[in-house]
Amino acid sequence: MSNQKSHYMKIRLTPAERHYLDHIAQAEQVTRSEFIRSQCLEPKPIAADPRSYIRCVEAAARLLPGASRLHIEAAVAKVICELAANGQKSSESMQ
Repeated sequence: MSNQKSHYMKIRLTPAERHYLDHIAQAEQVTRSEFIRSQCLEPKPIAADPRSYIRCVEAAARLLPGASRLHIEAAVAKVICELAANGQKSSESMQ
């Protein structure tokens, strides 16, 4: 975290939610605040492994019956590239 003054933000959690966050934070050896901050502010890499790609193509094919596999794969690949590019831009703007 930077040396800038922090501002507090309140959220309401059930005891089970709070326990869950504490458990995950402890496993990652960070404070609850650090864990929440990382989940909210740090860009997450998109899953671009072959299985994820295949699942995306299959989901798109179900939504677009009759569309050629070539067109569906091109559209899915374009979306993945755009998400990756936007994620990179987001992480650069936060630094």
